[in-house]
Amino acid sequence: LLPLVGLVDTYWVGKLGSATELAGMGAANQVFSTISWAVSFLPSVTTPLVAMALARGQKEVAETRIAESLFVAMIVGTLGLS
Repeated sequence: LLPLVGLVDTYWVGKLGSATELAGMGAANQVFSTISWAVSFLPSVTTPLVAMALARGQKEVAETRIAESLFVAMIVGTLGLS
């Protein structure tokens, strides 16, 4: 999905006709892509931990793992807005 977003952005910013705007958009897309790739681990780590806890009947552990994941997502989101 990210390459498609970058392609659409490049198309529309390219229609503005300025190489400076296109270069700025390219840099912004790279930053967005890097951050997106860096945080994509969160669901991949959380899902098996929650599934194992629920399979063992440890609902409290599953809830703790979900809360930890939400906390990490909140921190990353807050840092991303800074």
